[in-house]
Amino acid sequence: MSPAVRLRLAPLSLVLFLGQASALAAGAPAFEPLPLPAGATELHAEPGGAGTWLVAAGRALVRLVDGEPEPLATGRFESLDARPLPGREGAGSVLVSAIDVDAGTVRLIAYDRATGSIVMEQTITPEAAIPDAQCLAGHREGGDVSLFIVDARGEVEQRVVFDAASGGLVDRPLRRFPGAPEVEACAVDDAREWLYLAEESVGVWRYDAAWEGDREREPVLLRGPAGRLAGEATDLAVDERGALWVLDGDAAVMHYLPAAAPPAQWPLAGLAEPSALAVAPALDAVDVVLFDEAAPDHQSTRISVPPAAAATAQRHPPAITASAETAPVARYGDAADDPAIHVPAEGAGEPLILGTDKRAGLAVYGLDGTLRQFLAVGRLNNVDLLPAVAFADGSAALAAASNRSGDSISLFAIEAGSVRHLGDVPTALSDVYGLCMYGAQDAAYVFINATDGRYEQYRLGGTLARPTAERVRAFRLPSQPEGCVADPVTAQVYLGEESAGVWVAGAEPDGAAPVLVIEAGEQLVPDVEGMAIYRRGAQAWLVVSSQGSNSFAVYALEPGYPLVGDFRVTADLASGIDGVSETDGLDVTSAALPGYPAGLLVLQDGRNRLPDAPQDFKLVDWRAVAAVLGLAPGE
Repeated sequence: MSPAVRLRLAPLSLVLFLGQASALAAGAPAFEPLPLPAGATELHAEPGGAGTWLVAAGRALVRLVDGEPEPLATGRFESLDARPLPGREGAGSVLVSAIDVDAGTVRLIAYDRATGSIVMEQTITPEAAIPDAQCLAGHREGGDVSLFIVDARGEVEQRVVFDAASGGLVDRPLRRFPGAPEVEACAVDDAREWLYLAEESVGVWRYDAAWEGDREREPVLLRGPAGRLAGEATDLAVDERGALWVLDGDAAVMHYLPAAAPPAQWPLAGLAEPSALAVAPALDAVDVVLFDEAAPDHQSTRISVPPAAAATAQRHPPAITASAETAPVARYGDAADDPAIHVPAEGAGEPLILGTDKRAGLAVYGLDGTLRQFLAVGRLNNVDLLPAVAFADGSAALAAASNRSGDSISLFAIEAGSVRHLGDVPTALSDVYGLCMYGAQDAAYVFINATDGRYEQYRLGGTLARPTAERVRAFRLPSQPEGCVADPVTAQVYLGEESAGVWVAGAEPDGAAPVLVIEAGEQLVPDVEGMAIYRRGAQAWLVVSSQGSNSFAVYALEPGYPLVGDFRVTADLASGIDGVSETDGLDVTSAALPGYPAGLLVLQDGRNRLPDAPQDFKLVDWRAVAAVLGLAPGE
């Protein structure tokens, strides 16, 4: 037996043996009793605390330092978690969270690690159901901390509880999503942004813990013929290496699932009813503590583990924040899709943002984000506009949208700050999808595509009272397109192929055939979605939605189409505006607008958070884009 490491715990001593059990060796690890204060049930290692434990004991939450208990709160607590806090008030502090069983709330207590004194406290009361489990997530990029609460219905709510910018506790609802019934425990791997839920009779599920993460789940350890879980997922924990530890209390088995190494499991001989699990780092090993409910007492062992596998480095483009957002669309679901910015002629009304609701019609917003109009004209997918189009009976600023209800093109006049539906013109396509407009000197054109890759180009004509469209061209891309944008200066049109990249073709009816000029890759991750051109003077840039990475790539419109850079839009807690993800359409203008002297970028937001709401559109000051790309503010 290896030499012992002794830690003083009141009133007795705990002996942890180095090398008691080989990490992946067969056989049961040897456990030793761990004396704790009377009534202790659950415990959690203090992050960076070198042997310090947080313990729920009787009617108290205590911090156990060198065996001496320091009280933190009074009450019956369960489901403990903790994170170190950065920031001004949080420097050298720890945030502990726990369910207050009697009150049905989650208590948050921040204390100074050196003195043990409490510096901040907060209580969060779930609105609709009592909490069954809770856990914290530390977000490395900004230093904020969020809280996951799983309630008795199986619903999961994520709330921001620590704002690193202000250094204080906050309570900002972020999102909700369906979890699982009968959740016994939850834990988060901060490095990989993974949330784990233990559904007692089924197994362990993994979710995306990022603020803009999706709601899909993946099985990690399941019960049944195809799974490795023999009994029930009673408790779980994530160690500082990112490995997941799962307690199967019914089968008396402990599972070890590292992120990038083979899993292991050990029988728990001598423990009659193991029901709670805690882990703590110990050099090249992990200290594991289990609560045996039948005894009742805590048993500990030290297990050697292989060196930690580094988390796969994820590339994060530089981040900016949005300045404003529109009112959300009327209903949850994949609805908001594509915006277009209307810059009026002098004295012809105010700037407007047109946004498609692909379930219902066309929304019209002011620059303050308020909804001014809604035109229920069908399932509009993409929208674009031209500042002036001449018809036989007059001219008007004109918007066109792909209408999937009738495989048609819907046309709208923008007059004196309002939008009027002129009517629809048919196409020869089935399942229309993306659309953009091209204004030549003597004509106005609409490019419209279908999900099978076909494109058609139409010349607009007729009158405002009865507009017409004549097909002048047809071609196709190899697979599904959507976003496109025409450049009237160069008479070219840029076409997105969702899985491949960006094509360029001549915009005139007799123009050159499409050629692939920008291939999908690290900065342009499929799906390739919306695109728009920012032009100022002789310089122009193509902004493209890289939906697969929730970011935006910017290319110079010059030979070779060099990448200028990429960026993403993240949440701003101070303004209450969330980040942008799953973007379909976008539009940009270099025109000076009220509050946006260098221009405006508008982005569809596929996941509207802070709090959860139906999809909307985000407004981004071009000066922020220019700064992050290293462009001059006026560029």
